Amino acid sequence: MILLLEEVWDLLNESEKYAYIRFDKIAIIINKLIWCIENKNFGKGKYYEKKGLELLELEYNHHLYAIFYYDCYV
Repeated sequence: MILLLEEVWDLLNESEKYAYIRFDKIAIIINKLIWCIENKNFGKGKYYEKKGLELLELEYNHHLYAIFYYDCYV
C-alpha cells in the first residue's frame, strides 16, 4: 500500500491528537519535520521546529535531541 503525501500528513496529525507522553509528541514532531524536509515545506517545518524545541526543554532522552537537531540542521 502506497500512501499519498497528504495521507501521511493526516496520519501524523491524527497520531498527534492522541499522544500524551512527551516522548511520543517529540517523535511525531520529528516525523513531521522529515515530511517537511522531503516535501520542501520549510514554512511548516519552522513551526514544528519551534514546537519541538519547547518540548525538548523537558525531555531527558538525549537520542531525541540528536535526531531532532539533525532534522533541523537539514
